[in-house]
Amino acid sequence: MSWRWRKGLMLTLAVVAWGLLSCEKKRATEPDGNVPECSGPVQLTVSPGTSPTFSWTPDCAIGRLIVMEGAEERFGTETLGENNYRSPIQYGVHPPTAAEPDDPWQPLFEGHTYEVTLYRWITVFPESFEVHARVEFTP
Repeated sequence: MSWRWRKGLMLTLAVVAWGLLSCEKKRATEPDGNVPECSGPVQLTVSPGTSPTFSWTPDCAIGRLIVMEGAEERFGTETLGENNYRSPIQYGVHPPTAAEPDDPWQPLFEGHTYEVTLYRWITVFPESFEVHARVEFTP
């Protein structure tokens, strides 16, 4: 194999790899700027403090977030059947596309252990969700 041929092959492979990566990025964001629904596990992080921010990667859309302390819901927010919540969500703040909340959120306390769960809507009738992340945290 000549040097010129190998150099051409390497350049071709680099261009193909760049093109594939570019296509992947274009597929990750839909034309209207929305992100696709979550389709697999996500990495969920919780900021410190009693008013945490919940962030997840990859950047994908969910439809419900719930914070529990044992069997008691402390904060919950969900859409009207669409997966359009994006990361991050602030504790106690319902995103603009949220359904009207049933119960007000409850304050978090330092030293207590809570669990936050992210869900994706599967169907609205009957109501069906898929869990994409669940994390325990202690403010």
